[in-house]
Amino acid sequence: MIGLLRSLWLALLLIALVPATASAEKIFFANKTGGILEIQTASIVQGKVGRGPTIRLASGEKTLQPLVLPGNKLITIYDPRVPNRILYSGTIPASPLEQVDFEIVPDASPPRVKLDPR
Repeated sequence: MIGLLRSLWLALLLIALVPATASAEKIFFANKTGGILEIQTASIVQGKVGRGPTIRLASGEKTLQPLVLPGNKLITIYDPRVPNRILYSGTIPASPLEQVDFEIVPDASPPRVKLDPR
């Protein structure tokens, strides 16, 4: 668990070095996998990390409320039954678009998942 926390903090620090705009587009997620997923969110604006909401999605479910965070968004997806197994970790850069939709789909190397823009 300590290794997982170190990895997350390292990722946050690296992303904090990348400049971000204050764009706050609406992001929606759809779970196209066969299981329940938990999505942890954070945003980075002017080098400061702010924790966003944690979203839980059942298989086939879509977010009803958009994720609205300014700047670059750090997204970590994991299986809530095995919280120390990260299925996806990545950054969604700030975008000039008003709304962005992502499908969470199985990756080529299970149990990993990936984000596909719709």
